[in-house]
Amino acid sequence: DGARLSFVRSRGGGCPERPVYTVMYGAASPMPVVVCYDPGADMCEMMIVDQRVEFDLTDALKAAGAAAAVLGK
Repeated sequence: DGARLSFVRSRGGGCPERPVYTVMYGAASPMPVVVCYDPGADMCEMMIVDQRVEFDLTDALKAAGAAAAVLGK
């Protein structure tokens, strides 16, 4: 959605010790983006249903000199 990357995910957790999701990107056009998930960042046993995760890529797009992003694996 424009410069925002978002998704909804259910997962176990509830007391994160560090970021659960991070984004890596490269300096290319279109800018390649990889979303990383750290399963060890939140070891609580509560169920989080339909958590909305969102990243604003505006600054990353500017730094990469790109107008668009593409998800990579």
